[in-house]
Amino acid sequence: MSNGYIRNAERNRLTPAELALLEMLCQGYELKQAAPRMGKSWRTLQCQMNSLMRITRCKSRVQLGIWAVMNGYYNGPQQCRELAIKLGVPQL
Repeated sequence: MSNGYIRNAERNRLTPAELALLEMLCQGYELKQAAPRMGKSWRTLQCQMNSLMRITRCKSRVQLGIWAVMNGYYNGPQQCRELAIKLGVPQL
């Protein structure tokens, strides 16, 4: 991943496709914008996002983005980490 990194202990929890999608979501792409850039259909990305939500136990895309920052999948500012703690975003 170009702008993020993967924690070794959790590397096998997400597939490479899910990791790539997670990075795109963290960068602010909508699924329909990410699909052609990733060479996949919107429906495929929807299924991968549903899988991400199930694995992470997040209930929204915003929560998923915060989860990614808090769990080291995406480099974000310290303020995002603090906000996530306040919001009670689940951590693995």
